[in-house]
Amino acid sequence: MKSVLAVIFALSLNLATLNLAAQAPKASPTPASSSSTASVSSSGATQEATKAPDLPATLSEAENLITATNPDLAGLRTDKWSAGWKGGWAKKGVNKQQLSQTLEALRTMSGQLPAMVVDVRTAHGSVGSAFKLYNQLTQVTEALDSLSEAAQNYGKKEDYTKLSGDYVGLQRVRANLSAYVEQRASVVDPRGNVSAASSALAAKKDDPAKKTVARHVVKKK
Repeated sequence: MKSVLAVIFALSLNLATLNLAAQAPKASPTPASSSSTASVSSSGATQEATKAPDLPATLSEAENLITATNPDLAGLRTDKWSAGWKGGWAKKGVNKQQLSQTLEALRTMSGQLPAMVVDVRTAHGSVGSAFKLYNQLTQVTEALDSLSEAAQNYGKKEDYTKLSGDYVGLQRVRANLSAYVEQRASVVDPRGNVSAASSALAAKKDDPAKKTVARHVVKKK
């Protein structure tokens, strides 16, 4: 009789345990790993960082700046430059003929920029057309930088203000084009076998020897 009671007691205890287990709340699903979320976010950030600059906006800005720069160059009178506006400290003379030739060359190069912007649009932003525009902008900005330096030393203050402002704006467009060409080249050839245009672009960016027109238009008395 005692054995039967023991068996009944054991069965009752097991049933009670099972009921308690059934009534217990189910465990919440394990949240996704934070490291996985961070990885996805990092991947998205990387893709955003490597996204090419807005080419249409860059080209529109280029057109606006070129439209402002060309009249500034057209109205420049380097033949009137003499002692400068910085207190007359400059003790060098200026080769006005050489300066005039430099200005004419700059006017020609800058005058070709509008058609090159149109070419980039027509080619739907091809790497080749964008690089040609970048290359031309490089020559124009380098000449503008040097010419503004000469204006600071020998020209009028308003001439310097205009030229330096034109330089800063076109240099910004040039930097955006540089980023665009590099990004597009990496898409075309992701293995790193960059084209001749991309190689030339890198060489121009890393070249420490900057051409200074002012050195050629100035001579000692």
